[in-house]
Amino acid sequence: MIFLNLVCNCMQLYALSTNPLLHVRGENIALHVDRGVIIENANTLTVKKFIELYEEPKIPCILTNTANFWPAFQKWTPKSLYSMHRHRKFRCGEDDNGKTVKVKLKHFLRYMKKQTDDSPLYIFDSMFDDSGTSCPIKQDYEIPKYFQEDLLHLVGENRRPPYRWFLLGPRRSGTTIHIDPLATSAWNTLIYGLKKWVLFPPDISYKVVKAEDLVNKDELEDDESIDYFLKILPRLKEKHGLELTSRIIEFYQLPGETVFIPGGWSHAVLNVQDSCAVTQNYASSGNFNTVWRAVRDGRHGMARKWLQALKRVRPDLACRADAINERDGWSESDAKLQHCKNKEKRLAQVLDPQKRHEEMSSGSSDSDDEEEVKELKRKIENKSIKRKVKVTESSSEEGS
Repeated sequence: MIFLNLVCNCMQLYALSTNPLLHVRGENIALHVDRGVIIENANTLTVKKFIELYEEPKIPCILTNTANFWPAFQKWTPKSLYSMHRHRKFRCGEDDNGKTVKVKLKHFLRYMKKQTDDSPLYIFDSMFDDSGTSCPIKQDYEIPKYFQEDLLHLVGENRRPPYRWFLLGPRRSGTTIHIDPLATSAWNTLIYGLKKWVLFPPDISYKVVKAEDLVNKDELEDDESIDYFLKILPRLKEKHGLELTSRIIEFYQLPGETVFIPGGWSHAVLNVQDSCAVTQNYASSGNFNTVWRAVRDGRHGMARKWLQALKRVRPDLACRADAINERDGWSESDAKLQHCKNKEKRLAQVLDPQKRHEEMSSGSSDSDDEEEVKELKRKIENKSIKRKVKVTESSSEEGS
């Protein structure tokens, strides 16, 4: 398996070196390291050293030899996926109403072969079906040794936000610029294909890197990954010059490599070739302080349950959370009051789409707000459906 991965990596590097349209990692390795992204070998880097050098100081890196023996390298090839999971549905986006769109894998694999879309569909599936049953592909990989502390599991699978995804996409697909939720860090391991990454340090404003002012809507551009890498990012570099470009981290990820993305780093990813990967977000002792603040301020009920669980199994972190709250002048009663006000505001936004549109246009809302509004809307719709079902059932009983 190690030999096959090595051969595959060599072939990818050769392909890069003969393609004039791509920047070659091999030719730019010194610049690559100078910008702060170091390639570490998991066979020699200890967990303690990783925490000390990368996780706590929030430094991105590439880790090799983290996944040499994963069954995924055999089971996630297009042929094997078709054989074992062709009738299973996977999430590949949302419709205009924010509802999840799912497609059978056999149809998506055929689409991957034939598509010529400028911005193709992309499977980004959390590995659970509609009934909450875990997808069997979850058994085909192991969490690398550096990321096995998972503190958010203490709130329970049903309460925590989605945190692990199976990724399958054709060339030109990807994820546009974003920051991972709740200040969590993430890791991403590529099974096959080729990905291009760009990362921005947390102190560079998200508004700057989002660069909405540089999107040419007259040319039908949007914020899709392909447009961001080919059009918006070059304009962003030209606009801000060396002050920005000297701090941007860009690199290619090869099969078998794991990318570590610290919390707070804006990043975008483009599938240069048809690609398959797995990624997870996590909270650990190393990033606990920032994650606690984000959960505490954004997910009040989840924070309360998490703190109760920490007091039982990790009293050291519970004490740390209390100290952070005291230092920030944060109180649970004030947070409850603010939470209720925010909920009322978001409910009003759901009921008044025009008001929501005005706030989005003025830039006074953020992505977390949008997600909560979508969730509230779904809950309202579900309650309406349940009420209709109850009315129908009671009518049927009366009729019988």
